[in-house]
Amino acid sequence: MNTRNKGLASTIAACGFALGAWGIATPAWAWGPPAAQGEVVLEDYIIQKGDTCVKIARRRFGNGKRYDLIHEHNPNMGPTPHRLVPGEVLKLPVTSEYVKPDAELTHTHREVRARAGREETWGQAELGLDLYKGWRVNTLERAAAEVTFRDTSIVQLRADTLIIIYGATRAKSKRSAAQATLESGALRARLGELAGEAPSTLELETPGAKTSLEGGEALVKVDEAQTSRVANHGEGKAKVSAGGKSVDVGPKMGSKVVKGKKPTPPAPLPPTPAWSANQAGTFVGASGLSGTLRGSWAPVAEAKSYFVEVSRRPDGGDVVAAVVVPGTVNDFELRGFPPGEYYVRIASVDADEFESPPTAARPMKLVEASISQPGGREAELGEAGEGQSPVPRVLPGTIVNAPEGMRCNDGAGELSAAFALVRSGSQRLQCVDAQGAPAPGFEVEVIEIAVAGSDEASRVTGAVGEEVQARLALQSAIELPERLRVRAPEGIEVSEAVRAADGSYQYTVRATEGAPLEGELEFLLGEEGREAVIARAPFAFEAHEAAAPPVETPELREREMFELGVFGGLWIAPRDHALVGREVEFAAQLRPANPQFGLRMSVLPIDYLALEWELAAMPARTEADGRALVFAARGLLSGQLATKVTPVFSVGGGLLGVRSDAAVLGRDVDGAFVFGAGVKFYPRRTLALRLDVRDTLTSGPGTRPLHTPEVTFALSWNFGPDLPRTRAARDRQ
Repeated sequence: MNTRNKGLASTIAACGFALGAWGIATPAWAWGPPAAQGEVVLEDYIIQKGDTCVKIARRRFGNGKRYDLIHEHNPNMGPTPHRLVPGEVLKLPVTSEYVKPDAELTHTHREVRARAGREETWGQAELGLDLYKGWRVNTLERAAAEVTFRDTSIVQLRADTLIIIYGATRAKSKRSAAQATLESGALRARLGELAGEAPSTLELETPGAKTSLEGGEALVKVDEAQTSRVANHGEGKAKVSAGGKSVDVGPKMGSKVVKGKKPTPPAPLPPTPAWSANQAGTFVGASGLSGTLRGSWAPVAEAKSYFVEVSRRPDGGDVVAAVVVPGTVNDFELRGFPPGEYYVRIASVDADEFESPPTAARPMKLVEASISQPGGREAELGEAGEGQSPVPRVLPGTIVNAPEGMRCNDGAGELSAAFALVRSGSQRLQCVDAQGAPAPGFEVEVIEIAVAGSDEASRVTGAVGEEVQARLALQSAIELPERLRVRAPEGIEVSEAVRAADGSYQYTVRATEGAPLEGELEFLLGEEGREAVIARAPFAFEAHEAAAPPVETPELREREMFELGVFGGLWIAPRDHALVGREVEFAAQLRPANPQFGLRMSVLPIDYLALEWELAAMPARTEADGRALVFAARGLLSGQLATKVTPVFSVGGGLLGVRSDAAVLGRDVDGAFVFGAGVKFYPRRTLALRLDVRDTLTSGPGTRPLHTPEVTFALSWNFGPDLPRTRAARDRQ
């Protein structure tokens, strides 16, 4: 071994440790394509200081993951990890074509796997994955995929299909042909023609046979017994070779190869089904939920089954669903589709598993209708059987808004842009588009709501004029809103029903004079004018016996009320007061603001007039911090209104005096005149709150009176049998 090879074989690490760690965390098939095969022009590359395999691959091939090309053409580097020695020489490919992928994964649906030829680990195949020679692509149950070769040839893989990709080769015609091996499953090849060029070709190998396809469209299948079937669906050329024999399969013809035997003579394929007339092209689904597509066709006598395929492209590409329908059935209903444009093709399959060319793609459109439940809750989904979509479950009173430009109903009533679901049970929406063409809708279940217990438990009873507290318990499969509107006959006053902690609804009912004594209350869900009646509760009221007319005498009509209360507040002392005993030579100044406490007793002989007596004490201080007790006794005449909240006006007279040490103010009592105003509030029948602002006039020095303002807040208890506001209401009646 020469010095260069010894250095490469015995040294380790620069492109080693990083790639080794990467290899542990990432499947090798995801790093990049495997090494290329065939004749490749090589040139010498001198290793520079700081070079690693990744750096060289990135610089030479435009992809750092192509370090495998370095390993491929330099086998004497030895086991990884490698250490690159500056000055040593590597052999690298010259042509950039060498690193181009042979194909690309251009569509996947559900679970599709892939792995490089030399790897044993499968990985999830992502859309856009580059595929190189030896790569395998495998669709699992109910999956689909599309592979586009470098020459634009396309193969569409059905479920449970395994294909091996090979690089393009030069055919005898000097044209490039895509190569692949179909090990199991089924694929559809679409070999178009580029402008000014010959049709693309595909060399496809299956167990025991080789098939050459040129242009057009063909379907190739490999079953569990490894029998191959080739069906030429288009106008292209197809040749099947096996056991030393080749047959040309013309348009609309098919040939079968049992492994180890020669191909069968070409035979006609079964007829293509014909779509039924007058079918819907637009379907309506529920907003946020999957929708359903439906269709039918004329029966084909030779059909043992039918193959229905749904794609997003008119050419059959971007497959999203495929299903086999028994030959005794000539329609389909496919569920689970989001809104969008779809294209459906159908083929008949005969007893020998040959498949006819598919029908022309039938466009189908799925649009959404929105569902708005009372209370704003989203629709719940019921349990779905196998192969079925869940049905939305909603409350009565749910509003359905038809798709733009369409009108719908629930099978009853007029078609409209928006309507309410008011009938319980399973219903299927019926819709028409702007031209009046039918557009099948989705199924919805409107749940039934029942009153818990007997009619007697929900019955409302009471007397006319009396406010009755009522309760209603409901049974519902899904949660109800917090509030329900209640509709009652004229003359019955009823509040909104509010859900309590125990789940029942509580509300108040009052029957006025002239209202029906018996009837039903209706509980509603939904918008006003489009509501649903979800429950009913009977009511029965008793009328009062006719009362004798009141005697029109003030003494008998009016009833006395007695109040006793306490008050407190702020008393403002005048600057030049006259509260000073005779024995005191000099009147000390009082501080302006002093507290006030007192008792009040009131008698209301009539609604609008009260007699009041008050005793008050005002602990005061002089400017020199002397203590003095100022007191007041007064009688007042107060006027007020016969309402729950009333203004109060007071006027009266009394005494204002002081008691203190002789060294402060001594003792003195003066006559006083009192007037003021306030406001009174009855929060309860037996309780009154009152705020007063008053002024007390007393004699001062000389002839001018002194003003003594005060602000008080009072709390009173009513010991009488009635309140002014209730008496006034009685008088109005």
